[in-house]
Amino acid sequence: MANVNKNYLTFMEMKEIVLACQNMKDFLDRKFIKDIYLIKFTTDMDIKDETNSDDYDKYIADGTVSKIYEQVNNLDVLDAAIEDALSVQNTAIKAEKSLEQLLDKIGESIDTVTKSMPKSSKGWDAFFGKLSKKISKDNIMDKLEEYIKPESDVENDG
Repeated sequence: MANVNKNYLTFMEMKEIVLACQNMKDFLDRKFIKDIYLIKFTTDMDIKDETNSDDYDKYIADGTVSKIYEQVNNLDVLDAAIEDALSVQNTAIKAEKSLEQLLDKIGESIDTVTKSMPKSSKGWDAFFGKLSKKISKDNIMDKLEEYIKPESDVENDG
């Protein structure tokens, strides 16, 4: 078992752990990374960059990891920082997926509209003629009057 030689993590140590964990999608990978960094930062052990799961299992079995968890005081802050980073990352991923879906739907709508658009100047003239009739002031006022009854009509209905 390694000697735990400090009971806290510095800001920069926590930042390094959070950034390393943020790149891991799987909980077990994040746990592995977090614990290896904890060993590196809080013990007198020389941890290699290429530490593997066999090494990690030895640190678990010999009690090094549990001793770190008992003696390091600010692991709650580290856990909250990791959770916050993952939450922000997950929100960004969801937003990106939603945006992709929206852009796909917009693209489909544009395709549909462009396929139904007139192909000649006569077609455009007819299109704008129909459009101007639909959006004329009189037509809009007629439609509004259908939906908005004068107050006297509302009182008579009741």
